Amino acid sequence: MQIRINPTVLSNTIWHSYLDVVFDFVQHHSEFLTFDLSELNAVIRSAWLRNAEGTRALVPDMLRASALAASRSVPSDKITVHIDDSAPHEGIIEASNAVRIHPFGALIILAQPFHLIVEDESSDGSFILWMARLLGKDKIRKAYNSGRLLFRHAGGKGQITKSARALSYGVWPRDNKPIRTMNIRAGVILDSDAKFNGHSPNSQVTSSVAEYVAFSHILIGRTIENYVPRKYMERRLAADGLASMATSFFSLSNDERTYFPMKKGFRDENDSPQPHAAFLVDAKRPQQERDLYRNVSPAVWNVVHAGFGERLSSIYMENGYRCGPGETGQLTSTQKNEINDLLVKIIYHL
Repeated sequence: MQIRINPTVLSNTIWHSYLDVVFDFVQHHSEFLTFDLSELNAVIRSAWLRNAEGTRALVPDMLRASALAASRSVPSDKITVHIDDSAPHEGIIEASNAVRIHPFGALIILAQPFHLIVEDESSDGSFILWMARLLGKDKIRKAYNSGRLLFRHAGGKGQITKSARALSYGVWPRDNKPIRTMNIRAGVILDSDAKFNGHSPNSQVTSSVAEYVAFSHILIGRTIENYVPRKYMERRLAADGLASMATSFFSLSNDERTYFPMKKGFRDENDSPQPHAAFLVDAKRPQQERDLYRNVSPAVWNVVHAGFGERLSSIYMENGYRCGPGETGQLTSTQKNEINDLLVKIIYHL
């Protein structure tokens, strides 16, 4: 995230001590924050730093050094906080990736972690950290450890929009006036719950939350458990004497695994595991779902059709199943591309 300082702030002596604080804060979070490189010379020549004395006189050289470091790291200019003393304290969104905000409000925004809103912070948050480790995105873990990344527990997809709106507006109405403009400091990730390719039961969530967050991402897979690599599924199931389930599951096609109901499997209206023949003629199920699993062999169906219960999510949460760093080959190419793009998007907003 980059910081742009309005000329009126740079020229007004009342803000100079404030800018010292902003500079110290940026230095402390230099992996995630930088000043607008395109305006660096103007900042150095400004009344704030021109003829500066004491510790402030060291700032220009430190700015140049931090700018050089920022230019060599992950792009940090995707999100801009424009500090302007004529802007409202709560801020104004100027574009999808920029907010113009009063100096006092800017301190609040800069100090805020990036809120990643999820259905369940324990399992979904662990999924993000696990995948970041798997794909070598160390900046995610560093941001989490330092408090720059926070998983915000919504308690289910029906609460996601409420949670996102509350970040900016609070829980009681204020004449539709936000406390602060948190759009650039929040994002959403949720399961697709899709039963087949093209099924999008959660698309309405992304539509309703769009005005309150920087981005939202619906996983391609049905749930986070659909992304568990074979190596770790085998290890977890073996602990329960169920190693053969992993072999059967990974004999399914990529699409069959992507949309498989991992926890409950395929069940009838009485919540009993459904035989394959009954599944194929179940008119309550979409035809596309039945067609997707039409050619699954009876031997495989009988092993996996009851699902895996709650056990697979523990892979992301328990130390004993922590993945090795950089094990990118554990995912399919589609999974790797999707999750890598998602993690990079999160990093841009830290």
